[in-house]
Formats: sequence, structure tokens, C-alpha cells
Amino acid sequence: MEIQNPQSRIQNPTWLCLTLVMALGAFLLTYRLGEKSYWDDEASAVFHARLPLDGAFLNHDPYHPPLFFVLLHYWRQLGEEEWRLRLLPVFFGFLSIPILFFLARRVAGSNGGIIAAFLLAIAPAFVLYCREVRPYSMLCFSSALSTWLLMVCLGPGRRRPLVAWVCYGLACGAGLAVHHSFMLVFAVQQVFALGTMVLVRFRAAGRPRESVALRGWLLSLFVVLLTLLPWALACASNIRGLFDRATGAEAFAIPYGVAGRLGYMAYVFSLGETVLPWRWPIVAPAALAFGFLFFVGALCVFLGRKGPEACVNHAGTGQQDTGPTGGPRPGILLFALLVLPCLVFAFSSHGAPKYVFGSLPFYSVVCAAGFCALRVPAGGFRFQPGVMSAPADAAHARGRGVKATPHASGTRRQVRLHALVLAALVVVTIADATGLANYFLGRDFHNMAYVEPTREVAGQVLASSRSGDLVVLSQPSRPFALYLEDRLPILFLLHMYDGVPRVWGGMTKSILTGRPCDGDSPGLTPDEFVRLVKREGRRVWFVRRSPGRIGSASEVLRENDEFEKVLNERLRKRLHWRVCFDPEAPTKRLWIRAKPFMDHRIEVTLYGSE
Repeated sequence: MEIQNPQSRIQNPTWLCLTLVMALGAFLLTYRLGEKSYWDDEASAVFHARLPLDGAFLNHDPYHPPLFFVLLHYWRQLGEEEWRLRLLPVFFGFLSIPILFFLARRVAGSNGGIIAAFLLAIAPAFVLYCREVRPYSMLCFSSALSTWLLMVCLGPGRRRPLVAWVCYGLACGAGLAVHHSFMLVFAVQQVFALGTMVLVRFRAAGRPRESVALRGWLLSLFVVLLTLLPWALACASNIRGLFDRATGAEAFAIPYGVAGRLGYMAYVFSLGETVLPWRWPIVAPAALAFGFLFFVGALCVFLGRKGPEACVNHAGTGQQDTGPTGGPRPGILLFALLVLPCLVFAFSSHGAPKYVFGSLPFYSVVCAAGFCALRVPAGGFRFQPGVMSAPADAAHARGRGVKATPHASGTRRQVRLHALVLAALVVVTIADATGLANYFLGRDFHNMAYVEPTREVAGQVLASSRSGDLVVLSQPSRPFALYLEDRLPILFLLHMYDGVPRVWGGMTKSILTGRPCDGDSPGLTPDEFVRLVKREGRRVWFVRRSPGRIGSASEVLRENDEFEKVLNERLRKRLHWRVCFDPEAPTKRLWIRAKPFMDHRIEVTLYGSE
């Protein structure tokens, strides 16, 4: 048995590089964390976390399982400032970086693990969604952790204890209780595990280790059921909500059908909606670089090639980490976990890119595998079917039992290939850095959400308001309601009723009339609202925002226009602010056809009755 020096791991540059990547990820995830206001979905999560922890809490949001909101319910006891609440998703996003390193190392070697962790840490989509008070960072963490644990349980070498399968079951149970899209990840993992054990049994019948794997797999399924048992009622309603959303109005408003949606998902994974798609000097080179690395990486994960520096597995045994003896390669699992969720949501009517955020780590692994497979030393090596590439440097290969095949004729070609891969990595880094700069400077392009200065605008309204003022909010209005609550009376312009926009007050009753706000009481028409405002001598702040629902965008604009027309005719306009001018709005209206982008994202108007 080979005895390793305890200082070898400390002196290994791999761990130093991983530490630097984690430090970079921590900086990007926490830099100016509380600067941006809550946007609509974040405000919804805050309101959800405020509810008492009971059965109604678990069923409050039919479109999301409750685990993240349960954690947020207790986390908010530390305070509801933006940076405090966002630390919870940032924590899970930060943990995803080292987990992805260990996952990628089993497919692309140590250098591949570093590259994959680096690509994930600087990915604009990763930074964007992990800094939101939403469950997407937990989805990313659960997907990476469960996949890595499954590879540990099914990997070659010594027998794995049943405790590893228990941990895998807990990770899967947590993922299913975080987001619906984890169902696809879980299904792919189970098919891979079952197929692995079946193939191994046929090719090496009677192996006692495989019976342990089968018992462990069944044990993990039992743990998943026990984990989900407390959320049984919530899961039932969430599954119904999942089917309602999948068959409901179109929310992924990208032209050109399924091909356009798949292309947009690739764009989001690469640049994270932080670089406008028509910025060709950045988008075109990034698309070529990402496409090149992804294509080569996809071939490598299927062929099981790790690259010259990854010819041995993590245990230092000199064996190729291709899964259990006779079983499928783990790279196939990662590729399926990446492709299948994207295909499902591309064909669904509500396939937003953020719902497949759990596949982003696997995209980084495939790109890293492409980099490592083509990163060949200057001496040159020849790929051979069934044989891993190995360094020709004797000092590098000493004691590892690797098989190198040096050749001199291809040296120049290999050097060019080496430069090409490095250039691709540089282009990817520059493109991601540009996207991150846009995000931190407030120039990010986010199709489904706008991070607007809601907090600052609400502060201006409060500073200019006086006793008796009313605030009417058009949808989506939850961020303003969060910042203005308990300070000014708030009414909502929610929806059309019999072709006429209605004003509702609060969540349970109208401020002016006391009418209950349910289906039997449609609220006030604009004429009724104006008469009551004049009678009581109140001032009205009308906050008009960009439409937030793709399917009802035209209806929202019609509501705003009709309500504003009545106010302009019957009341006196005193102040008018326009905030968040968007110079790209005309171009966005051409690209995102179903969403009428407004030139100004927020308009505030003050009306007086006298």
C-alpha cells in the first residue's frame, strides 16, 4: 500500500486553485448584495415567509414546494434587509462551487474540476439567480450534491457504506421539496442508477458489491419518501400547480418556437441575460467559444476521455473513473441531466430558463471537459480509442501507472490546438466578465424580471406624501407594497372586471368602502373611485409599472391606460415622475414580441382632488 505524505494535499496546487475559485465566487455572490431593491418575486417570497408556519403556509404557493420558504421563515428573524435575506440563497450558491469541483473531478479530472468550478463561479446566470431571495440556488446545490453522491455510491473502488445512500436520499428529498424541475433530475438519476446495476449484474453476475448497491438504492428511495412525508399535502397541490403552469398561458415569450427557446437557454447559461443578445461583438465570440468547448466536451463525456492531466481518478489508483465495472460512464449521466430538462421546458408553454437552473452546473462540467480534453502539452499526444491521454513528461507521470503515447510529428498541430483552447477560455472569461459588469452596474437584460429602484421610488413617495394620501399600484405591485406598507394606504389595480378596470384595497377589504376583496366584490370602478376621492378630499399617487405577466401584458396596459385617462380627466395632476429610462426598449420589443417593453419602467403621478 502506498503511503501518501500528509503535506502532499496541502502542497498540491489543485487545492490552492480551488480555494482561489471559492474566494472569487464568494466575492461575486456578496459584492453590493443589498444595493438592488427587491423585485416582484422576491417580495412575494418575503410575504410568504411572514405567514405562520402551518398547513396554509405549505400550500400558499401552488407553483413552488415549501422547503426554501420554511428556511426563509426562520432566517428572516435576523432582519428583512435585502442583504440579510439574500445571504440565505448566497450560502447555498457558494456551497455549489466546491460540490461541483468534486463532481467534475470524477469526469474530467482535477484540472477539469477547477475549470468547471471557475466557469460556474463567474457565470452571470449563477451570480444573478443565487443573489435572489428565491429557491433557485438551492435547486442548483441539490442537483450538484445529489449527482455527486450518486456517483460516489456507484463509483469504482472500495465498497460504499449504506450511509452514502442515505445522504443521497436526503439530498434528493431536499431537491424535490425545493423546486418542481428537480423531478426531472431525480428521474434521470434513478434511470441511470437502475441501468448501471442491471448492466453490472449481467456483465459480472453474482458480485456481492452489486447486491449492496441494490439495497442502498432501495434505502435511498425509502429515505426520499420519509423526507417528503411532512410535505405530502403541499406536494399534492404543487403537482397540480405544476400541470396548471405547464398547460397555461405562454410565459416563455421567445420567437422561433422550440429552436428559439433552446437557443435562448444556451444564451442564458452562457451569458445569463446580462448581455443584450444583439451586442454581436460580445455575443458572437462568446457563442463560438462556448459552442466549441461544449461540442468537444460532449464528445469527451460520451467517450470517457478526461484529458492529459486527468488520467487517474481521485483516489490515485490509476484506474479510469468510468462508473462501476461494466456500467455506463458518469459523463452520460451529466449530459442527460443537462439536455433532458432543457428539452422538456423548451416544449412546455411555461419553460422559463430559471426553471432549469439546476442544469447549469452540468453545463459547466461539459465545457470544462472540452477544455481538458484538448489542453495538450507541447510534446503532443495522440488520442487512442479506449486509452486515456497521458503526459509524456516522466516527472508528471511517475508513479501513476499511466500510459503515454508521445509523437513528434503532431507537435505543431497540438501547440495550435492548445492555443485555440486557451483562446476559447479567455473569450469565455471576457464575455462573462462583461456580463457581470453589466449586472453590477444595473445594465443587465433580464427577460422575466426587472430589478428596478423600487426602494428609492417608494422613499421619494413617502418623503413627498402627507396624511390622507392614497397609493394605487398597478401590477406587479408587491415590491412597492412591501416598502410602503404600514405607512400609506395602498390600493391595487389588479384586473379587468366586465371590461372595466377595478381598484381593490389591501388584501381583505377596500380602504374606502369596506367591501371584501373576493370574487363576489369586484372593487371600485374608476368613476366610483374618483367620486369617493373627491368627497374625502384625498390625494392619489398612481404608480404605473411595466407589465409583469407575459400572457396578460396587453390587458395590463389597457387597464393602466383606461384608469389613467379617467384620473387625468377628473382629477388635477400635480406631479409626474418617470424613472428607469430604457434606451433599448424599442429593440427589446422586436426581440421579445409578446412583452411590450416600456420606455420608462416606472411612472409616478400625483393627483389632487381640488
